[in-house]
Amino acid sequence: MKFGFDLEKLNSSREEKLEQRKKLLEKMSSKPKKKKNKPNKPNKPKKPVKSKALPQDRNPPTKPKASTLPPKLESKASLPKLFREDDDQPFRPSDALSSLVELYRYASEHRSRHIAMCWPTAPMQVGLIHALATMQNQVNGDKFGIRGVLFPCKSNVFYALNHLGWDTDDILRIVRQNAEIGIDSNSWITRGHPDKDPFLFSVSELKKAGDRNLHPALTDLMPHYYSGANYSGWADCSHRLLGNILARIRRRNVSQAFQKTASNVMGNPSSAPDALFSIDGRLPDSQINRVITDLYACDVLPDVVLIAWPLKSRLEYPHWKAMTTKLVKALDQAPEDSRPGIICITDDPRAGFELRDKLYNTACQIGSMPFELHAVASRVGGDSLVVEQPPIEATRPLTFDLQLVDSDADRLCRDIYRVAKNNGLDTLKNNPFSDVIGLVSRISTLPCGLRDLNDQMLEGEISERSARLYRWLDFKTAVQEHLKSAPLKTDAVKLRHAIDKISDLMGRAHEATNFGLRLAELATYATGVTHVILVFESEFRRQLARRFLSRYEDFSRELCFEQLSSRLHFIMIQDLEYTLTQKPKARVVFVGLNKEAIKILMCSNVIPNHTIILSTHPSALFLRKSLCAILEHFEETFRPLKTRIKSLIDQTPEGNESISLMPQLSLKMPDLQIELRDNVMDGQDMADQPNSWLIRLDDHNLLRRLPEQRVFIYDPLSEGSSGHGFKEREVRDLKVGDQLFVMSAELRFELDDLLNKHDIHLRINDEIFESQLRAYHHRVSELLNEKFPGLKLTGQVRALRIKILEEYPDYAEKYPQLAAMRVWINLKDYIDRPIDELRPFAPAREAYFKAFALTLGMDEIQAAVFWSRVIQPFRFARRTGGKKLSDGYTTLLLEPEHLMSLGQIARREIERLTTHARENVFAVEDIQRGQRRND
Repeated sequence: MKFGFDLEKLNSSREEKLEQRKKLLEKMSSKPKKKKNKPNKPNKPKKPVKSKALPQDRNPPTKPKASTLPPKLESKASLPKLFREDDDQPFRPSDALSSLVELYRYASEHRSRHIAMCWPTAPMQVGLIHALATMQNQVNGDKFGIRGVLFPCKSNVFYALNHLGWDTDDILRIVRQNAEIGIDSNSWITRGHPDKDPFLFSVSELKKAGDRNLHPALTDLMPHYYSGANYSGWADCSHRLLGNILARIRRRNVSQAFQKTASNVMGNPSSAPDALFSIDGRLPDSQINRVITDLYACDVLPDVVLIAWPLKSRLEYPHWKAMTTKLVKALDQAPEDSRPGIICITDDPRAGFELRDKLYNTACQIGSMPFELHAVASRVGGDSLVVEQPPIEATRPLTFDLQLVDSDADRLCRDIYRVAKNNGLDTLKNNPFSDVIGLVSRISTLPCGLRDLNDQMLEGEISERSARLYRWLDFKTAVQEHLKSAPLKTDAVKLRHAIDKISDLMGRAHEATNFGLRLAELATYATGVTHVILVFESEFRRQLARRFLSRYEDFSRELCFEQLSSRLHFIMIQDLEYTLTQKPKARVVFVGLNKEAIKILMCSNVIPNHTIILSTHPSALFLRKSLCAILEHFEETFRPLKTRIKSLIDQTPEGNESISLMPQLSLKMPDLQIELRDNVMDGQDMADQPNSWLIRLDDHNLLRRLPEQRVFIYDPLSEGSSGHGFKEREVRDLKVGDQLFVMSAELRFELDDLLNKHDIHLRINDEIFESQLRAYHHRVSELLNEKFPGLKLTGQVRALRIKILEEYPDYAEKYPQLAAMRVWINLKDYIDRPIDELRPFAPAREAYFKAFALTLGMDEIQAAVFWSRVIQPFRFARRTGGKKLSDGYTTLLLEPEHLMSLGQIARREIERLTTHARENVFAVEDIQRGQRRND
């Protein structure tokens, strides 16, 4: 039978199709042929001072990924040893700080551009990076070092460097090694600078002081400049070089030798080697452009620019990314071969990527060099100096217990936000809904009740303005008034329900917030042999928690605070590791988070497993985003920390943390906005004190001070300053530009707690001074009648003033008038009065008191004792009826010999307080004098 298909033909056709398919597959798998282009020019050798710029108008679909750090430059020798002030223990840079120093050197040589993401913390003193880098170049024989620029900064940018010193012997070894003497060349030197030798050799004069702990400060040997609000050009800094050390040793011959050599070489901003130029971030764009223009007009151009954006600065400058791009554009106005290298430092991965993308788009637009993003495992905060540091690989894996304490408040805040958003009210300006959200957020993070907060404010001399921030009825009334003038378009019922729920929340919070109740539950773990350590990021919150728990009566298992107190410890985060060395088996509870807490949680090996973390929803969401970015982009760098990171990610809620009506989104809990009464200025204050002076500071705050009131300024170059650089003077002697210390509430409470811990009671009753004060009054009356017998009070006052001016003619125009002096000696009416009505009744200024006492007939020892042991202590020990303690606290804090003489206070505690004090120094921008009156 014959079929309709030819089998042979069918097989042949099949073989042909298979062959065609095979050829088609081979064609598809082969590489496409390149289009014929003109032959490429041979690659030119890469110049060390240039990086490849992006062509203009190029917008590729993908951005460059994070990259590893560039290779370290060769170093011939190690850095000299570093010392903290009054400490004989040498320190070295941490691993992270060393990496940043090498990156800084690389960028200065290759003119490359980088973003360094330092996590979990970042060096606080970025000026130290420049000091170390330029010293490393000098060690290698490069006597020009590095000329750098720092942005953004404030007038206190160099203060920390004033209190870090180079080892004198090491510096002299480097100086001798780099010396250019005679006509013979020095093979060690790579770039010579013979005019620098006389200045550096003057350091040898320090050996004559005979104190092995006397070391030149970093700022003594490094020319440094600051451009602030009154910038009119880079000014010579010769007077500051060697100024710190000279103020301490008081050696005139060293000063003369230095002034002779440094004025022409080291202080000249146009050519000074190793110079660091700092630019204030608050300057307007036009002023910054002028500063950059002046830098480019120098004889020696800057090598590298360091831009630091830690969390604190990003919160202070909301437009930080735009500020960075403007600065980069200003720097790129110069020819390509004159542009400096640039390094941006941040402490958050999201901030690093946001900045990288912003700068990449800018580079595409203007054809400038791209930025490379690097990860740096930074495990040491503060100045990032260590004695020794274990490798990151030694970090043991841990898991944590994260607990959210503001669930009800967070839901209410989001309800209010949705109502505001639906009605077009989701901006911060003049918005009562924003104020309500801020109030609920603050109260939800109180580890106590509102009654405890009110009591703490009354005892702590907190301003009335701060107290008003916690009065719910005021906020509720403001919302109701707003709705009367501008009714809502929608969601009015939802708003009413939310307001009612907030009222209920505030009613319950009077006795205890949910946060406080959770803290009380955790405190009950402190039974038997178990110790519980409550770790706080805020001194004010720590004192609130202790006040609340000490009066709380509803502990579980019928416990009371007295049973728990011996095993319940309230400490600050910076004291945790030290405390755990004393109590290694304690349970640890973090009451809130900050960068220091994350550093310890990620890197410390002394914290226990299953450490408890109490956090808010916004903080937890912020943390989750950062940790996810770490694992996604920088897993290899932080692999030893992966278990700890994943433990926190798994416990943080997913969601969008962005609520535009919340002005502060960060790791920390909301700022409680506590101000001391002394630091608040409003219109009524001037009516009460017409002779007071108004002082405007560079942080835009106004202070009210009496002209005779004593304040402290930071002036480490002055011979009259204390060991920490502060000097006391009267308000009447302040000048624009002085660096004025202002006591913050947080620092005040920290000092108060330190004194209480060591059983030092500044808030003592007046009775302990009563006998001494009455003895002073009796002595003045006795001497007055002996000196001017037979005269009535008016005659005695006039005769005494004549005698004083005869002995002290320089006081003729300054000394208080007769009316003031009458108060000093008219004491008969106060002899038998109660202590509450007593006053020192003495001159306000020490110099005037000395003249008064010596003229009456006291000897110098007796006058000094009355002044230092009676009059001054009595003045700052008053605490009721408007008598403030701030002057007393400030004196104890800034004159360390006072603080150390009061008890066995550890050096680390004093150093921490004085470091915080230097962070509370502000430049005086304007002074308005009040009405004059006699002293």
